Amino acid sequence: MTIAEYYNITYDVINNNGVWGVSSINNTWNGMIGMLQSKSADIASCLFMTNDRQNVIDYTYPCYSEYITFTSPMPTITHFDNLL
Repeated sequence: MTIAEYYNITYDVINNNGVWGVSSINNTWNGMIGMLQSKSADIASCLFMTNDRQNVIDYTYPCYSEYITFTSPMPTITHFDNLL
């Protein structure tokens, strides 16, 4: 039995086309944050918590934290950089 069957609820999964939520000049949002702000969605998942987003939506208490590290290749040194 699924949770939806247990609680006798139905739901629709909406594709946000990979847009999580960015604020515009007039403080309206696109993506999942915009859908929550405009009440076209009741719940969303897999969001990064930011201070700007916390001003317009309510987050639940985080049950898991992940630390992400970004890496990039070392820059190549030109012959002129070696002179310094």
